[in-house]
Formats: sequence, C-alpha cells, structure tokens
Amino acid sequence: MTQLRNLDNDYKKMEQDLLDGGNSKLILSAMITNFQTRIDLLNEVLEQIEEIKNFKNYENENITA
Repeated sequence: MTQLRNLDNDYKKMEQDLLDGGNSKLILSAMITNFQTRIDLLNEVLEQIEEIKNFKNYENENITA
C-alpha cells in the first residue's frame, strides 16, 4: 500500500507539472509508466493473494484428510 501511495503522489506531481506547461510528451510518458508500474504491483499482490488462498486450501485438505 505504501508503494501505491507513493506512485499516486508521484502521479499528482506529474499532473501539476503538466498543467504548469512542462514537457508534455515527457510527462505523459512518465504518467503512462506510473500506471504500468501500478498495474504490475497490483498483479503481484493478486498473485500473492492467490498463493495464500491456495496454500490455505491445501492446508485445510490435509487437516480434514
């Protein structure tokens, strides 16, 4: 969650830079990279959740067997 918060804060700064008339192509590219990083991070979290879920199911199967 800390990483997502940091990425969100960075994105807000980029939005302001864009509004202030910065190098729009460079800023937009950085914004896209920011979103891609968020997606990658969320995919990792989703994979971890699935692994934990599968592990718990496996444990429950062994306990009841």
